[in-house]
Amino acid sequence: MAKATKSPSLVRRDTESKILFKDDEYQVEKDFDRGSVMYMYKAAKLFNRNWTSSLGWTLTAILIQFGIAMGLGNFAFPDGKPACSEGGSRNSNVCYAVHTLTEGAGSLNFLSSFILGGFLAASVGLWRLRRTSYAALCGSTRNLLINLCSIVEDENAKSVMARWALLGYELAVLKSRGLIDSKEGKNYLEMLDLLEADEWDKMIHGDRHTTVWYWIQTKANKLKMAGSIDSVAFQTICNAVTLSRDKANDLMSSVDRDHPPPYVFICAFLTNFNLLFHTLSTGILWSAWMYNHGGLETYAHFAMWLEVFVLFMYCSVLSMLFDVCVFLHSPFGSRDIDVKHFAIGHGIRNLGMLLPNQELPVTMVNDGIKSYGNEREMKSEVLIYSDS
Repeated sequence: MAKATKSPSLVRRDTESKILFKDDEYQVEKDFDRGSVMYMYKAAKLFNRNWTSSLGWTLTAILIQFGIAMGLGNFAFPDGKPACSEGGSRNSNVCYAVHTLTEGAGSLNFLSSFILGGFLAASVGLWRLRRTSYAALCGSTRNLLINLCSIVEDENAKSVMARWALLGYELAVLKSRGLIDSKEGKNYLEMLDLLEADEWDKMIHGDRHTTVWYWIQTKANKLKMAGSIDSVAFQTICNAVTLSRDKANDLMSSVDRDHPPPYVFICAFLTNFNLLFHTLSTGILWSAWMYNHGGLETYAHFAMWLEVFVLFMYCSVLSMLFDVCVFLHSPFGSRDIDVKHFAIGHGIRNLGMLLPNQELPVTMVNDGIKSYGNEREMKSEVLIYSDS
């Protein structure tokens, strides 16, 4: 499995990355032009390990070429030149080995095209599912904020519950990043002014976001018991809390959002053996060419260098198709291909901080609708109206 390479010299870390991702893997500037050559270069650094391993496969083929053609020489080609004839009667050991390995690589190519195709499609599907779940979490958080700020009249309770809604949202994302109980996560929340007093210590370890939503629902129940909100308003808040908890139900869940390990093993097995067979057959074939052309003179021809380049690109692309599942596994890191949570969350945090104290327009104040002090007063007038 590949890991994205770290490139400190190319990184401009934002506030979130400095606190949460001290060793963040890959990131480019926020306003970077995705169509530029430099962007393509930086994006290619994601596959740095693939370029290195592909170079290893290519060098292996070259070593096989030199080892057989110049090391073994007449032992590998006892029948002399040409190394291999069309009928395969000359130097049968080497020529049959080329044929067998080529056939094996071809068979694996046919099988890999279906297996890796499905694997890549599934990986992209899971990546999209996690990003869609994140978008749903953002929407449910906005919905919760709207419900809290429009239903709860008490200014202090409204501000506290809105802050808790934002706290639950941020904790849900921290859980997807594996930082929900970390010191870095706590520092990040304190930087956003979402933590107060002993709230961090009162949260349940591993389920801090669920704890916060429990606080919101408990606070709503207290307001209901005090007559500040009615039962319908309380149920509305409960539904909004339930929706947020549902959308944040472990964005990186391994229960239903991971590839089955045997499936991953089969894909890795096919990829590695395909690379092995192709490298061996190519190296032995090159050795026959080198033997025919008298050694190093083979590399005086452009076609030989082209063969080396084609092998390198073949190994690179094939290994990338498998390793792409590693890069798409979690979209909640600090890389350029990941969700820009700090920027996206800024809008939600801004809404949560300003909405509790938002002044209503004149058209809302002078709408002629009578307001009631509590649910009992409203019900009393309804009964009087119905009796009349």
